[in-house]
Amino acid sequence: DLGLDEKKFTTDSSSDVVKKKVQADSELALKGQVNSTPTFFANGVKLGGYSSFDDFKKMLQDASKNCAAL
Repeated sequence: DLGLDEKKFTTDSSSDVVKKKVQADSELALKGQVNSTPTFFANGVKLGGYSSFDDFKKMLQDASKNCAAL
């Protein structure tokens, strides 16, 4: 249904280039303490603890105010 070239996908996903890219991305995520997706940062601070869109929106608004104060 997606029009995916399965043979190319299988070949590409098992290539050394792709494996190295995935490994590098994984290491970067661990370094940044990113353990889920999506993960959001504002002003270099990882956002978390929101359970609704309104909570998330308020966090972003608060972060924006803190940024303007700098």
